[in-house]
Amino acid sequence: RKVPSDETIAKLIAATGFKKLSVRRDPPALKKTIPELRVDLSAIAKGHGVDRVVERLDQLGAKNVFVEIGGEVRTTGSKGGESWKVGIQNPAIDELASGASPISVAHPITDKAMATSGDYRIFFEVDGKRYSHTIDPRTGRPIEHDLASVSVISDSCMKADGWATAINVLGPEKGLAVAKENNLEIYLIRRTDDGFTAKATGSLAQYVTPPQANLDSKTMFEKLMPTLMITIVGFALIITAMAIGVIFGRKAISGSCGGLAGKTNEDGSTSCSLCSNPAEACKELRAKMEQKNE
Repeated sequence: RKVPSDETIAKLIAATGFKKLSVRRDPPALKKTIPELRVDLSAIAKGHGVDRVVERLDQLGAKNVFVEIGGEVRTTGSKGGESWKVGIQNPAIDELASGASPISVAHPITDKAMATSGDYRIFFEVDGKRYSHTIDPRTGRPIEHDLASVSVISDSCMKADGWATAINVLGPEKGLAVAKENNLEIYLIRRTDDGFTAKATGSLAQYVTPPQANLDSKTMFEKLMPTLMITIVGFALIITAMAIGVIFGRKAISGSCGGLAGKTNEDGSTSCSLCSNPAEACKELRAKMEQKNE
């Protein structure tokens, strides 16, 4: 729970990196270019262990297998004829109310593996700042972006484990771009001021909430609602005032016909009815109006 100095981090960066390690296959050998270099396989060790267990169970004749080590999972066959389902944990699991589901997604997989990397299980805080256990090798410091969880589906658990760690280091934007370039199926969970949001590719995309455009249109409608209500109330008041004026003033309301609506001619016809046959009828109407004006 002590943040190392810049000098310490600089020394550690100088002593890390895969380029300082060479491999010979026959006969097998590893060679370091600096004596301080150490090999840490924690980013793929659990996934590799899962693969080894599944391979051994297959050798023993097991057809329907679900193997999990530290959150890394691989399945073969089925569970009673149905696909095995692998859960992706909610990063806010420690903050959930009683009875709330700790699972964000339960995804069926067959003869594949899933691995998850996140910062909600192993971390520490110093002076109110949260430090993840995942170190970005480019800076020598813990990752600082808003990505809380990365889940990856692959044919082998070792690959899924390694990709999940790498994408977790890259962050949400670059990580998603790399996943698309390599045709990976991933599920990303990000922290926001309002909670968590998700992005995904492949078969995991079905669990992502509706597009933001739909949410924006709803928000726009809600913003326009007060103006719409004021307009409706204003029209209602105008119509009510006109109605009161007609009742107490005993005057007809002039319409689009210039006041002819509701008025009858000497023969009992209504002048407004002429609009249905305006040609000769309009001429007669004008003549009658001129005679009345004289």
